[in-house]
Amino acid sequence: MAKKYSKKRSPLLKRNPSKKRNPSKKRSQSQRNPNKQKRSQPQKKSTKKRKLNAYMVAKEKARLANSPNFNYNGNTYHRAQTETGMTIYKKKN
Repeated sequence: MAKKYSKKRSPLLKRNPSKKRNPSKKRSQSQRNPNKQKRSQPQKKSTKKRKLNAYMVAKEKARLANSPNFNYNGNTYHRAQTETGMTIYKKKN
């Protein structure tokens, strides 16, 4: 003979009607606790762009002109491409 299971719901599945929130009964701003401190938003720091150093200025000038090489500080830098297609310059003495 098969056992008969009761139709009782688990206590975890029961709803508690007393904890239901009624959206129409929200407290207005004047009813909220005035002594409670508000969280302050972190202030965004303004960042200032730095001037490019001399090497980067020379490299960008060569890259934009599609030049095969450029000289900087007594060294010659030759153009190469990465697998992803980015243009880089490698140092050759």
